[in-house]
Amino acid sequence: MVVTAFAQADKRLADRHALIAELHKAEDHAATIKAIELQLKEAAGTSWQDSVYRYTYMLGRAVWKSEDADVGLAAAERIAQLVKQQDKNVLHQLDAMDDVARLLFGMGRMLDAARADSTALVFSDAHKEVSLMRRGKARQRLALDYSNMGDHERALKYYLDAKATFERSDTLLAMNMSEACNGAGAACWHLGRPREAEAYYKMALDFLAKSTDARKHFRMAGTLINMGILWQDVGDFARSKANYLESIRVCGAVADTATDPSLRDEAIMGRTRGYVNLATVYFAMGDDGRSRELLEMALKDRQVLLEPDDPKLLGVQDRLADLEIEAGNYAKAEVHVRRYVEACEKYFGTRSEDYIRACAKLAEVYAGLDRPAVADSLFERSITLHKTMESADTDPELAIALRQRAEFRIDQGRTMDAITDLQEARGIIERVHGPAYYKLAMYDLLLAQAYFAANDPRAAHRFATRALALVRDRAEALKTSAIPQTFSQPHLLPDALYFKVMAERAIDSTAARGSWMAELDLGVMALARNKAAYDDEGSQLGLIGKQKNLFHLAIDVAFEAARRFDQWLGSLPRSHRGRSFDPAEEPS
Repeated sequence: MVVTAFAQADKRLADRHALIAELHKAEDHAATIKAIELQLKEAAGTSWQDSVYRYTYMLGRAVWKSEDADVGLAAAERIAQLVKQQDKNVLHQLDAMDDVARLLFGMGRMLDAARADSTALVFSDAHKEVSLMRRGKARQRLALDYSNMGDHERALKYYLDAKATFERSDTLLAMNMSEACNGAGAACWHLGRPREAEAYYKMALDFLAKSTDARKHFRMAGTLINMGILWQDVGDFARSKANYLESIRVCGAVADTATDPSLRDEAIMGRTRGYVNLATVYFAMGDDGRSRELLEMALKDRQVLLEPDDPKLLGVQDRLADLEIEAGNYAKAEVHVRRYVEACEKYFGTRSEDYIRACAKLAEVYAGLDRPAVADSLFERSITLHKTMESADTDPELAIALRQRAEFRIDQGRTMDAITDLQEARGIIERVHGPAYYKLAMYDLLLAQAYFAANDPRAAHRFATRALALVRDRAEALKTSAIPQTFSQPHLLPDALYFKVMAERAIDSTAARGSWMAELDLGVMALARNKAAYDDEGSQLGLIGKQKNLFHLAIDVAFEAARRFDQWLGSLPRSHRGRSFDPAEEPS
Protein backbone atom coordinates (compact mmCIF):
# COMPACT_ATOMS: atom_id res chain seq x y z
CA MET A 1 0.00 0.00 0.00
CA VAL A 2 2.87 2.41 0.87
CA VAL A 3 4.60 1.61 -2.43
CA THR A 4 1.35 2.25 -4.30
CA ALA A 5 0.88 5.63 -2.56
CA PHE A 6 4.43 6.69 -3.47
CA ALA A 7 3.91 5.56 -7.06
CA GLN A 8 0.65 7.47 -7.29
CA ALA A 9 2.28 10.62 -5.87
CA ASP A 10 5.18 10.30 -8.28
CA LYS A 11 2.81 9.91 -11.23
CA ARG A 12 0.78 12.92 -10.09
CA LEU A 13 3.92 15.06 -9.92
CA ALA A 14 5.12 13.80 -13.31
CA ASP A 15 1.76 14.53 -14.92
CA ARG A 16 1.67 18.01 -13.40
CA HIS A 17 5.22 18.67 -14.61
CA ALA A 18 4.11 17.90 -18.16
CA LEU A 19 1.03 20.09 -17.68
CA ILE A 20 3.18 23.01 -16.47
CA ALA A 21 5.25 22.82 -19.64
CA GLU A 22 2.09 22.89 -21.76
CA LEU A 23 0.59 25.80 -19.83
CA HIS A 24 3.83 27.76 -20.17
CA LYS A 25 3.88 27.21 -23.94
CA ALA A 26 0.23 28.26 -24.15
CA GLU A 27 1.05 31.37 -22.06
CA ASP A 28 -1.77 30.60 -19.65
CA HIS A 29 -0.07 32.54 -16.89
CA ALA A 30 -2.67 32.14 -14.13
CA ALA A 31 -2.87 28.36 -14.58
CA THR A 32 0.94 28.13 -14.82
CA ILE A 33 1.37 29.92 -11.49
CA LYS A 34 -1.25 27.75 -9.77
CA ALA A 35 0.27 24.50 -11.07
CA ILE A 36 3.86 25.45 -10.18
CA GLU A 37 2.95 26.55 -6.65
CA LEU A 38 1.16 23.24 -6.06
CA GLN A 39 4.12 21.34 -7.52
CA LEU A 40 6.54 23.14 -5.19
CA LYS A 41 4.40 22.24 -2.19
CA GLU A 42 3.97 18.56 -3.04
CA ALA A 43 7.54 17.99 -4.34
CA ALA A 44 9.14 18.69 -0.94
CA GLY A 45 10.71 15.51 0.44
CA THR A 46 10.16 13.52 -2.77
CA SER A 47 12.40 12.61 -5.69
CA TRP A 48 10.88 15.59 -7.53
CA GLN A 49 12.49 17.96 -5.07
CA ASP A 50 15.61 18.01 -7.29
CA SER A 51 13.53 19.17 -10.30
CA VAL A 52 12.33 22.40 -8.73
CA TYR A 53 15.05 24.41 -10.54
CA ARG A 54 13.18 23.89 -13.83
CA TYR A 55 10.39 26.23 -12.71
CA THR A 56 12.54 29.29 -11.96
CA TYR A 57 12.03 31.10 -15.26
CA MET A 58 8.53 29.78 -15.93
CA LEU A 59 7.15 31.00 -12.60
CA GLY A 60 9.01 34.30 -12.80
CA ARG A 61 7.74 35.01 -16.32
CA ALA A 62 4.16 33.97 -15.57
CA VAL A 63 3.99 36.21 -12.48
CA TRP A 64 5.67 39.07 -14.36
CA LYS A 65 3.19 38.88 -17.23
CA SER A 66 0.12 38.51 -15.02
CA GLU A 67 1.13 40.95 -12.23
CA ASP A 68 4.31 43.02 -12.62
CA ALA A 69 8.06 42.72 -13.08
CA ASP A 70 9.10 43.13 -9.42
CA VAL A 71 6.72 40.44 -8.22
CA GLY A 72 7.83 38.14 -11.05
CA LEU A 73 11.49 38.62 -10.15
CA ALA A 74 10.77 37.89 -6.48
CA ALA A 75 9.03 34.65 -7.46
CA ALA A 76 12.01 33.51 -9.55
CA GLU A 77 14.51 34.41 -6.83
CA ARG A 78 12.45 32.47 -4.29
CA ILE A 79 12.85 29.29 -6.36
CA ALA A 80 16.58 29.93 -6.94
CA GLN A 81 17.07 30.26 -3.19
CA LEU A 82 15.08 27.07 -2.61
CA VAL A 83 17.28 25.20 -5.09
CA LYS A 84 20.41 26.45 -3.35
CA GLN A 85 19.13 25.21 0.02
CA GLN A 86 17.80 21.78 -0.90
CA ASP A 87 19.47 20.69 -4.17
CA LYS A 88 23.19 19.85 -4.03
CA ASN A 89 23.46 19.44 -7.81
CA VAL A 90 25.78 22.22 -9.02
CA LEU A 91 24.31 22.23 -12.54
CA HIS A 92 20.78 22.62 -11.17
CA GLN A 93 21.91 25.58 -9.06
CA LEU A 94 23.59 27.14 -12.09
CA ASP A 95 20.44 26.66 -14.19
CA ALA A 96 18.38 28.50 -11.59
CA MET A 97 20.91 31.34 -11.47
CA ASP A 98 20.90 31.56 -15.27
CA ASP A 99 17.11 31.71 -15.33
CA VAL A 100 17.01 34.64 -12.91
CA ALA A 101 19.51 36.49 -15.11
CA ARG A 102 17.50 35.55 -18.21
CA LEU A 103 14.38 37.00 -16.63
CA LEU A 104 16.17 40.23 -15.74
CA PHE A 105 17.47 40.50 -19.30
CA GLY A 106 13.98 40.05 -20.70
CA MET A 107 12.72 42.79 -18.40
CA GLY A 108 15.42 45.15 -19.70
CA ARG A 109 17.13 45.41 -16.29
CA MET A 110 20.58 45.16 -17.73
CA LEU A 111 22.64 46.27 -14.72
CA ASP A 112 20.96 43.62 -12.57
CA ALA A 113 21.29 41.05 -15.36
CA ALA A 114 25.03 41.74 -15.61
CA ARG A 115 25.45 41.30 -11.84
CA ALA A 116 23.53 38.01 -11.95
CA ASP A 117 25.51 36.71 -14.92
CA SER A 118 28.81 37.74 -13.29
CA THR A 119 27.87 35.70 -10.22
CA ALA A 120 26.97 32.74 -12.44
CA LEU A 121 30.32 32.98 -14.27
CA VAL A 122 32.30 32.91 -11.01
CA PHE A 123 30.16 29.99 -9.83
CA SER A 124 30.72 28.00 -13.04
CA ASP A 125 34.50 28.49 -12.95
CA ALA A 126 34.61 27.39 -9.31
CA HIS A 127 33.05 23.94 -9.99
CA LYS A 128 34.75 21.28 -12.09
CA GLU A 129 31.38 19.68 -12.84
CA VAL A 130 30.57 22.57 -15.19
CA SER A 131 31.47 21.82 -18.83
CA LEU A 132 33.54 24.04 -21.10
CA MET A 133 30.42 24.76 -23.11
CA ARG A 134 28.58 26.05 -20.03
CA ARG A 135 31.59 28.12 -18.98
CA GLY A 136 31.80 29.64 -22.46
CA LYS A 137 28.08 30.41 -22.40
CA ALA A 138 28.46 32.16 -19.05
CA ARG A 139 31.01 34.50 -20.64
CA GLN A 140 28.82 34.97 -23.69
CA ARG A 141 25.80 35.95 -21.59
CA LEU A 142 27.84 38.52 -19.70
CA ALA A 143 29.18 39.87 -23.00
CA LEU A 144 25.60 40.29 -24.25
CA ASP A 145 24.69 42.20 -21.08
CA TYR A 146 27.56 44.63 -21.58
CA SER A 147 26.73 44.96 -25.28
CA ASN A 148 23.17 45.95 -24.44
CA MET A 149 24.50 48.53 -21.99
CA GLY A 150 26.82 49.99 -24.64
CA ASP A 151 30.06 48.88 -22.98
CA HIS A 152 31.53 47.29 -26.10
CA GLU A 153 35.11 47.02 -24.84
CA ARG A 154 33.96 44.69 -22.07
CA ALA A 155 31.58 42.93 -24.43
CA LEU A 156 34.43 42.18 -26.86
CA LYS A 157 36.62 40.92 -24.01
CA TYR A 158 34.00 38.41 -22.86
CA TYR A 159 33.02 37.31 -26.40
CA LEU A 160 36.65 36.51 -27.20
CA ASP A 161 37.02 34.82 -23.80
CA ALA A 162 33.96 32.70 -24.67
CA LYS A 163 35.44 31.83 -28.08
CA ALA A 164 38.72 30.76 -26.45
CA THR A 165 36.80 28.63 -23.94
CA PHE A 166 34.78 26.87 -26.68
CA GLU A 167 37.98 26.21 -28.64
CA ARG A 168 39.32 24.13 -25.73
CA SER A 169 36.54 21.57 -26.30
CA ASP A 170 37.38 18.21 -27.87
CA THR A 171 34.36 18.54 -30.20
CA LEU A 172 33.44 21.38 -32.54
CA LEU A 173 30.90 23.63 -30.81
CA ALA A 174 29.83 25.23 -34.10
CA MET A 175 26.75 27.08 -32.83
CA ASN A 176 28.56 28.41 -29.79
CA MET A 177 31.56 29.49 -31.83
CA SER A 178 29.31 31.28 -34.34
CA GLU A 179 27.53 33.19 -31.59
CA ALA A 180 30.80 34.25 -29.97
CA CYS A 181 32.18 35.41 -33.34
CA ASN A 182 28.97 37.24 -34.19
CA GLY A 183 29.07 39.05 -30.85
CA ALA A 184 32.74 39.93 -31.29
CA GLY A 185 31.95 41.32 -34.73
CA ALA A 186 29.17 43.52 -33.35
CA ALA A 187 31.46 44.81 -30.60
CA CYS A 188 34.20 45.65 -33.12
CA TRP A 189 31.69 47.49 -35.30
CA HIS A 190 30.56 49.60 -32.36
CA LEU A 191 34.19 50.33 -31.51
CA GLY A 192 34.84 51.64 -35.03
CA ARG A 193 36.83 48.63 -36.26
CA PRO A 194 34.87 47.55 -39.37
CA ARG A 195 37.52 45.30 -40.90
CA GLU A 196 37.75 43.19 -37.75
CA ALA A 197 33.95 43.15 -37.56
CA GLU A 198 33.61 41.80 -41.10
CA ALA A 199 36.19 39.08 -40.39
CA TYR A 200 34.30 37.91 -37.28
CA TYR A 201 30.93 37.92 -39.10
CA LYS A 202 32.34 35.78 -41.89
CA MET A 203 33.80 33.44 -39.30
CA ALA A 204 30.36 33.19 -37.67
CA LEU A 205 28.66 32.31 -40.96
CA ASP A 206 31.33 29.67 -41.66
CA PHE A 207 30.67 27.99 -38.31
CA LEU A 208 26.89 28.08 -38.94
CA ALA A 209 27.43 26.35 -42.29
CA LYS A 210 29.10 23.47 -40.40
CA SER A 211 26.37 23.20 -37.79
CA THR A 212 23.60 20.59 -37.83
CA ASP A 213 21.59 22.42 -35.15
CA ALA A 214 17.93 23.06 -35.97
CA ARG A 215 18.33 26.67 -34.76
CA LYS A 216 21.14 27.46 -37.19
CA HIS A 217 18.89 29.41 -39.57
CA PHE A 218 17.57 31.57 -36.77
CA ARG A 219 21.12 32.39 -35.64
CA MET A 220 22.08 33.07 -39.23
CA ALA A 221 19.36 35.76 -39.33
CA GLY A 222 21.08 37.63 -36.52
CA THR A 223 24.41 37.51 -38.31
CA LEU A 224 22.76 38.67 -41.55
CA ILE A 225 21.35 41.69 -39.73
CA ASN A 226 24.77 42.56 -38.39
CA MET A 227 26.27 42.16 -41.85
CA GLY A 228 23.54 44.45 -43.15
CA ILE A 229 24.50 47.08 -40.60
CA LEU A 230 28.11 46.81 -41.66
CA TRP A 231 27.28 47.22 -45.38
CA GLN A 232 24.95 50.10 -44.59
CA ASP A 233 27.70 51.84 -42.66
CA VAL A 234 30.05 51.71 -45.65
CA GLY A 235 27.33 52.89 -48.05
CA ASP A 236 26.49 49.63 -49.88
CA PHE A 237 22.71 49.94 -49.54
CA ALA A 238 21.73 47.26 -52.05
CA ARG A 239 23.65 44.61 -50.15
CA SER A 240 22.51 46.02 -46.82
CA LYS A 241 18.81 45.81 -47.78
CA ALA A 242 19.27 42.29 -49.14
CA ASN A 243 20.72 41.15 -45.80
CA TYR A 244 17.93 42.79 -43.80
CA LEU A 245 15.17 41.35 -45.99
CA GLU A 246 16.63 37.86 -45.74
CA SER A 247 16.87 38.14 -41.95
CA ILE A 248 13.22 39.28 -41.78
CA ARG A 249 12.18 36.28 -43.88
CA VAL A 250 14.11 33.82 -41.73
CA CYS A 251 12.87 35.25 -38.41
CA GLY A 252 9.31 35.37 -39.73
CA ALA A 253 9.45 31.69 -40.62
CA VAL A 254 10.64 30.82 -37.11
CA ALA A 255 7.99 33.04 -35.48
CA ASP A 256 5.25 31.35 -37.53
CA THR A 257 6.29 27.79 -36.66
CA ALA A 258 7.80 27.94 -33.13
CA THR A 259 5.81 26.28 -30.34
CA ASP A 260 8.01 27.49 -27.48
CA PRO A 261 6.83 30.97 -26.35
CA SER A 262 10.29 32.25 -25.55
CA LEU A 263 11.64 31.09 -28.92
CA ARG A 264 8.69 32.64 -30.73
CA ASP A 265 9.16 35.90 -28.82
CA GLU A 266 12.85 35.91 -29.67
CA ALA A 267 12.07 35.34 -33.35
CA ILE A 268 9.50 38.17 -33.39
CA MET A 269 12.01 40.49 -31.74
CA GLY A 270 14.57 39.44 -34.35
CA ARG A 271 12.11 40.24 -37.12
CA THR A 272 11.39 43.67 -35.61
CA ARG A 273 15.11 44.33 -35.50
CA GLY A 274 15.18 43.69 -39.24
CA TYR A 275 12.27 46.11 -39.71
CA VAL A 276 14.01 48.83 -37.70
CA ASN A 277 17.32 48.45 -39.52
CA LEU A 278 15.66 48.38 -42.93
CA ALA A 279 13.79 51.54 -41.91
CA THR A 280 17.11 53.27 -41.24
CA VAL A 281 18.26 52.50 -44.79
CA TYR A 282 15.18 54.14 -46.28
CA PHE A 283 15.54 57.06 -43.86
CA ALA A 284 19.16 57.57 -44.94
CA MET A 285 18.00 57.62 -48.57
CA GLY A 286 15.31 60.19 -47.75
CA ASP A 287 12.34 57.82 -48.18
CA ASP A 288 10.53 58.76 -44.97
CA GLY A 289 7.27 57.06 -45.95
CA ARG A 290 8.73 53.55 -46.20
CA SER A 291 10.81 54.17 -43.11
CA ARG A 292 7.70 55.08 -41.08
CA GLU A 293 5.79 52.07 -42.38
CA LEU A 294 8.53 49.66 -41.25
CA LEU A 295 8.91 51.32 -37.85
CA GLU A 296 5.17 51.08 -37.22
CA MET A 297 5.31 47.35 -38.05
CA ALA A 298 8.13 46.93 -35.53
CA LEU A 299 6.26 48.97 -32.92
CA LYS A 300 3.11 46.88 -33.30
CA ASP A 301 5.03 43.62 -32.73
CA ARG A 302 7.03 44.91 -29.77
CA GLN A 303 3.99 46.35 -28.01
CA VAL A 304 2.63 42.80 -27.72
CA LEU A 305 5.81 41.47 -26.11
CA LEU A 306 7.29 44.26 -24.00
CA GLU A 307 6.44 46.42 -21.02
CA PRO A 308 5.35 49.98 -21.92
CA ASP A 309 8.59 51.47 -20.56
CA ASP A 310 10.92 48.81 -22.00
CA PRO A 311 13.84 50.50 -23.83
CA LYS A 312 13.49 48.07 -26.74
CA LEU A 313 9.95 49.32 -27.27
CA LEU A 314 10.71 52.97 -26.68
CA GLY A 315 13.73 52.61 -28.96
CA VAL A 316 11.36 52.18 -31.93
CA GLN A 317 9.54 55.35 -30.90
CA ASP A 318 12.94 57.02 -30.66
CA ARG A 319 13.48 56.11 -34.31
CA LEU A 320 10.06 57.52 -35.16
CA ALA A 321 11.22 60.71 -33.48
CA ASP A 322 13.88 61.01 -36.21
CA LEU A 323 11.08 61.31 -38.74
CA GLU A 324 9.37 63.97 -36.62
CA ILE A 325 12.63 65.90 -36.32
CA GLU A 326 13.11 65.68 -40.08
CA ALA A 327 9.61 67.10 -40.56
CA GLY A 328 10.18 69.82 -37.93
CA ASN A 329 7.60 68.36 -35.51
CA TYR A 330 9.80 68.91 -32.44
CA ALA A 331 6.98 68.80 -29.89
CA LYS A 332 6.02 65.26 -30.98
CA ALA A 333 9.66 64.21 -31.10
CA GLU A 334 10.26 65.55 -27.58
CA VAL A 335 7.68 63.16 -26.07
CA HIS A 336 9.28 60.10 -27.71
CA VAL A 337 12.90 61.00 -27.01
CA ARG A 338 12.40 62.16 -23.41
CA ARG A 339 10.69 58.87 -22.49
CA TYR A 340 13.52 56.96 -24.14
CA VAL A 341 16.15 58.93 -22.20
CA GLU A 342 14.35 58.18 -18.93
CA ALA A 343 14.10 54.46 -19.76
CA CYS A 344 17.78 54.25 -20.71
CA GLU A 345 18.81 55.92 -17.46
CA LYS A 346 16.59 53.57 -15.44
CA TYR A 347 17.56 50.30 -17.12
CA PHE A 348 21.07 50.88 -18.47
CA GLY A 349 22.55 53.67 -16.37
CA THR A 350 24.01 57.01 -17.40
CA ARG A 351 27.22 55.52 -18.80
CA SER A 352 25.44 53.41 -21.39
CA GLU A 353 25.78 54.20 -25.07
CA ASP A 354 21.99 54.31 -25.44
CA TYR A 355 21.61 56.95 -22.72
CA ILE A 356 24.47 59.08 -24.04
CA ARG A 357 23.17 58.98 -27.60
CA ALA A 358 19.62 59.72 -26.48
CA CYS A 359 20.80 62.79 -24.54
CA ALA A 360 22.30 64.25 -27.73
CA LYS A 361 19.09 63.63 -29.65
CA LEU A 362 17.02 65.24 -26.89
CA ALA A 363 19.36 68.23 -27.05
CA GLU A 364 18.70 68.45 -30.78
CA VAL A 365 14.95 68.43 -30.07
CA TYR A 366 15.21 71.22 -27.48
CA ALA A 367 17.28 73.25 -29.92
CA GLY A 368 14.39 72.91 -32.37
CA LEU A 369 11.97 73.99 -29.63
CA ASP A 370 14.07 77.14 -29.12
CA ARG A 371 15.24 76.19 -25.64
CA PRO A 372 18.99 76.74 -26.14
CA ALA A 373 20.05 76.57 -22.47
CA VAL A 374 18.56 73.09 -22.04
CA ALA A 375 19.97 71.97 -25.40
CA ASP A 376 23.44 73.23 -24.52
CA SER A 377 23.38 71.41 -21.17
CA LEU A 378 22.28 68.11 -22.73
CA PHE A 379 24.88 68.33 -25.51
CA GLU A 380 27.58 68.95 -22.90
CA ARG A 381 26.42 65.98 -20.83
CA SER A 382 26.35 63.64 -23.82
CA ILE A 383 29.75 64.66 -25.21
CA THR A 384 31.46 64.65 -21.81
CA LEU A 385 30.17 61.13 -21.11
CA HIS A 386 31.22 59.98 -24.60
CA LYS A 387 34.77 61.20 -24.00
CA THR A 388 35.08 59.19 -20.78
CA MET A 389 34.49 55.97 -22.73
CA GLU A 390 37.32 53.86 -24.05
CA SER A 391 38.20 54.31 -27.74
CA ALA A 392 36.51 57.73 -27.86
CA ASP A 393 38.82 58.75 -30.71
CA THR A 394 37.17 56.11 -32.93
CA ASP A 395 33.62 56.38 -31.60
CA PRO A 396 31.15 57.26 -34.41
CA GLU A 397 28.49 58.10 -31.82
CA LEU A 398 30.75 60.81 -30.38
CA ALA A 399 31.20 62.19 -33.90
CA ILE A 400 27.43 62.35 -34.35
CA ALA A 401 26.96 64.17 -31.03
CA LEU A 402 29.68 66.67 -31.96
CA ARG A 403 28.05 67.23 -35.35
CA GLN A 404 24.65 67.78 -33.76
CA ARG A 405 26.12 70.31 -31.33
CA ALA A 406 27.96 72.05 -34.15
CA GLU A 407 24.72 72.56 -36.08
CA PHE A 408 23.18 74.01 -32.93
CA ARG A 409 26.17 76.30 -32.44
CA ILE A 410 26.00 77.55 -36.03
CA ASP A 411 22.37 78.55 -35.44
CA GLN A 412 23.45 80.27 -32.20
CA GLY A 413 26.13 82.27 -34.03
CA ARG A 414 28.98 80.44 -32.24
CA THR A 415 30.72 79.60 -35.48
CA MET A 416 34.27 79.05 -34.23
CA ASP A 417 33.02 76.66 -31.53
CA ALA A 418 31.03 74.86 -34.24
CA ILE A 419 34.12 74.58 -36.45
CA THR A 420 36.10 73.06 -33.57
CA ASP A 421 33.37 70.44 -33.03
CA LEU A 422 33.16 69.63 -36.74
CA GLN A 423 36.92 69.22 -37.16
CA GLU A 424 36.99 66.82 -34.21
CA ALA A 425 33.98 64.89 -35.49
CA ARG A 426 35.38 64.63 -39.00
CA GLY A 427 38.67 63.32 -37.63
CA ILE A 428 36.86 60.49 -35.84
CA ILE A 429 34.94 59.43 -38.97
CA GLU A 430 38.08 59.54 -41.11
CA ARG A 431 40.02 57.40 -38.59
CA VAL A 432 37.24 54.81 -38.67
CA HIS A 433 36.42 54.70 -42.39
CA GLY A 434 39.36 56.27 -44.21
CA PRO A 435 39.66 59.51 -46.22
CA ALA A 436 37.41 58.45 -49.13
CA TYR A 437 34.28 57.70 -47.05
CA TYR A 438 31.27 59.49 -48.58
CA LYS A 439 29.77 60.58 -45.23
CA LEU A 440 32.78 62.84 -44.69
CA ALA A 441 31.10 65.11 -47.26
CA MET A 442 28.40 65.90 -44.69
CA TYR A 443 31.01 67.20 -42.26
CA ASP A 444 32.76 69.18 -45.01
CA LEU A 445 29.48 70.82 -46.03
CA LEU A 446 28.75 71.81 -42.44
CA LEU A 447 32.25 73.27 -42.26
CA ALA A 448 31.51 75.22 -45.45
CA GLN A 449 28.31 76.50 -43.86
CA ALA A 450 30.16 77.49 -40.69
CA TYR A 451 32.86 79.35 -42.60
CA PHE A 452 30.20 81.18 -44.58
CA ALA A 453 28.69 82.27 -41.29
CA ALA A 454 32.18 83.39 -40.22
CA ASN A 455 32.54 85.47 -43.44
CA ASP A 456 35.36 83.30 -44.80
CA PRO A 457 34.18 82.25 -48.28
CA ARG A 458 37.62 80.96 -49.32
CA ALA A 459 37.61 78.41 -46.51
CA ALA A 460 33.98 77.60 -47.33
CA HIS A 461 34.98 76.98 -50.96
CA ARG A 462 37.79 74.67 -49.87
CA PHE A 463 35.45 72.46 -47.90
CA ALA A 464 32.65 72.53 -50.50
CA THR A 465 35.17 71.43 -53.15
CA ARG A 466 36.41 68.63 -50.90
CA ALA A 467 32.83 67.48 -50.29
CA LEU A 468 32.16 67.51 -54.04
CA ALA A 469 35.17 65.25 -54.65
CA LEU A 470 33.79 62.71 -52.15
CA VAL A 471 30.47 62.40 -54.01
CA ARG A 472 31.77 62.82 -57.56
CA ASP A 473 30.64 59.26 -58.35
CA ARG A 474 27.03 60.41 -57.95
CA ALA A 475 27.54 63.09 -60.59
CA GLU A 476 28.97 60.49 -62.97
CA ALA A 477 26.04 58.14 -62.31
CA LEU A 478 23.58 60.91 -63.16
CA LYS A 479 25.32 61.64 -66.44
CA THR A 480 25.40 58.00 -67.57
CA SER A 481 21.80 56.99 -66.76
CA ALA A 482 18.38 58.64 -66.82
CA ILE A 483 16.85 56.01 -64.52
CA PRO A 484 15.43 57.38 -61.22
CA GLN A 485 17.84 56.49 -58.43
CA THR A 486 18.36 56.97 -54.73
CA PHE A 487 21.49 57.71 -52.75
CA SER A 488 22.10 57.77 -49.04
CA GLN A 489 21.75 61.38 -47.87
CA PRO A 490 20.64 62.51 -51.34
CA HIS A 491 21.26 66.17 -50.51
CA LEU A 492 25.06 65.76 -50.40
CA LEU A 493 25.78 66.29 -54.11
CA PRO A 494 23.30 69.17 -54.57
CA ASP A 495 24.53 70.88 -51.40
CA ALA A 496 28.17 70.51 -52.46
CA LEU A 497 27.37 72.16 -55.81
CA TYR A 498 25.28 74.84 -54.11
CA PHE A 499 27.98 75.83 -51.59
CA LYS A 500 30.71 75.71 -54.25
CA VAL A 501 28.87 78.19 -56.45
CA MET A 502 27.90 80.34 -53.48
CA ALA A 503 31.53 80.50 -52.35
CA GLU A 504 32.85 81.38 -55.79
CA ARG A 505 30.30 84.20 -56.10
CA ALA A 506 31.25 85.48 -52.64
CA ILE A 507 34.98 85.42 -53.43
CA ASP A 508 34.54 87.51 -56.57
CA SER A 509 31.27 89.38 -56.85
CA THR A 510 32.15 90.50 -60.40
CA ALA A 511 32.60 86.97 -61.73
CA ALA A 512 30.03 85.12 -63.82
CA ARG A 513 31.30 81.68 -64.76
CA GLY A 514 29.67 79.71 -67.51
CA SER A 515 30.01 76.49 -65.47
CA TRP A 516 27.76 77.69 -62.67
CA MET A 517 24.48 77.06 -64.46
CA ALA A 518 25.64 73.60 -65.53
CA GLU A 519 26.58 72.76 -61.93
CA LEU A 520 23.28 74.01 -60.57
CA ASP A 521 21.39 72.09 -63.25
CA LEU A 522 23.24 68.94 -62.16
CA GLY A 523 22.19 69.54 -58.55
CA VAL A 524 18.55 69.97 -59.56
CA MET A 525 18.77 66.80 -61.67
CA ALA A 526 20.19 64.85 -58.70
CA LEU A 527 17.25 65.84 -56.51
CA ALA A 528 14.71 65.22 -59.27
CA ARG A 529 16.05 61.71 -59.90
CA ASN A 530 15.93 60.88 -56.19
CA LYS A 531 12.42 62.34 -55.90
CA ALA A 532 11.18 60.23 -58.80
CA ALA A 533 12.24 57.07 -56.94
CA TYR A 534 9.91 57.81 -53.98
CA ASP A 535 6.18 57.22 -53.61
CA ASP A 536 6.01 59.09 -50.32
CA GLU A 537 4.87 62.71 -50.65
CA GLY A 538 6.69 63.82 -47.50
CA SER A 539 10.02 62.59 -48.84
CA GLN A 540 9.37 64.24 -52.18
CA LEU A 541 8.51 67.54 -50.49
CA GLY A 542 11.74 67.42 -48.51
CA LEU A 543 13.74 67.18 -51.71
CA ILE A 544 11.64 69.89 -53.33
CA GLY A 545 12.72 72.18 -50.50
CA LYS A 546 16.33 71.56 -51.47
CA GLN A 547 15.47 72.17 -55.10
CA LYS A 548 14.04 75.59 -54.23
CA ASN A 549 17.41 76.70 -52.85
CA LEU A 550 19.12 75.63 -56.05
CA PHE A 551 16.46 77.28 -58.22
CA HIS A 552 16.75 80.56 -56.33
CA LEU A 553 20.53 80.53 -56.70
CA ALA A 554 20.24 79.62 -60.38
CA ILE A 555 17.85 82.54 -60.94
CA ASP A 556 20.30 84.90 -59.23
CA VAL A 557 23.18 83.56 -61.33
CA ALA A 558 21.20 83.86 -64.56
CA PHE A 559 20.05 87.38 -63.72
CA GLU A 560 23.59 88.51 -62.89
CA ALA A 561 24.96 86.92 -66.06
CA ALA A 562 22.33 88.66 -68.17
CA ARG A 563 23.03 92.00 -66.48
CA ARG A 564 26.78 91.69 -67.03
CA PHE A 565 26.22 90.67 -70.62
CA ASP A 566 24.04 93.74 -71.18
CA GLN A 567 26.69 95.92 -69.57
CA TRP A 568 29.39 94.37 -71.76
CA LEU A 569 27.23 94.72 -74.86
CA GLY A 570 26.53 98.33 -74.01
CA SER A 571 30.27 99.04 -73.85
CA LEU A 572 30.83 97.91 -77.47
CA PRO A 573 30.91 100.37 -80.39
CA ARG A 574 27.43 100.86 -81.85
CA SER A 575 28.50 99.19 -85.12
CA HIS A 576 29.16 95.85 -83.28
CA ARG A 577 25.92 95.55 -81.30
CA GLY A 578 23.94 93.66 -83.94
CA ARG A 579 26.56 90.94 -84.30
CA SER A 580 25.75 87.40 -83.27
CA PHE A 581 28.15 85.79 -80.81
CA ASP A 582 29.52 82.31 -80.28
CA PRO A 583 28.84 81.43 -76.60
CA ALA A 584 32.50 80.52 -76.24
CA GLU A 585 33.39 84.15 -76.87
CA GLU A 586 31.22 85.51 -74.09
CA PRO A 587 33.02 87.16 -71.19
CA SER A 588 33.82 84.92 -68.27
